[in-house]
Amino acid sequence: MCDSDLIKIVVTSSLTLFATLFVAYCSQQWTLNGQKELKDKEARQLAFSELMGLKLIRQQLFLSRFEAVAYSDYHEQRWQLQGAQKDSLDFSEATRWQHKAEDFVQDISSNTEKLFNVLGRITILFPATPEIDQLIEKLYRFKTPKFNVEAKSIQDLKNLEGWKLAVTLDLQKIVETEYGKPFDDLVTYLKPQLLQKNCR
Repeated sequence: MCDSDLIKIVVTSSLTLFATLFVAYCSQQWTLNGQKELKDKEARQLAFSELMGLKLIRQQLFLSRFEAVAYSDYHEQRWQLQGAQKDSLDFSEATRWQHKAEDFVQDISSNTEKLFNVLGRITILFPATPEIDQLIEKLYRFKTPKFNVEAKSIQDLKNLEGWKLAVTLDLQKIVETEYGKPFDDLVTYLKPQLLQKNCR
């Protein structure tokens, strides 16, 4: 066997080995990329579903808390208008609703912690854009509703009943707008990106 034949064999073997290693490397990278893409897709879907679940709970928590404050104010004013008797049912109800409103604070804090955790994951999992930053910022900041007319300013029972009804309806609208709409806007923005490849 001459030297040129040996060189050809060595070169051919080397090329074959290189091609085999290259194909194996590419196959491994393709598999890893596919697994990463699937993992990222599942993580995006999980964060998205958690966001939607938190919306429903958060709206109900805030609505319940604000209604409890309103009902406490309502019963306290009824108590005042009827002579402020210590054994009054309205006095007991005002106290009960006040405690209930305070109990919701802990549930809201827990919900807020979960929300911020989900928003942090969304920031990592979805493309960074000015739009997503603005939408997330709206969920970080929210207003606490204030009653246009306070219960203690109502001086007769009939008008007090009307106040309670009006406040209950207003609170539902406020919670839907202030706490529900920012969720809806973010969900609408994220939904088309759920199934996209290379989202990040």
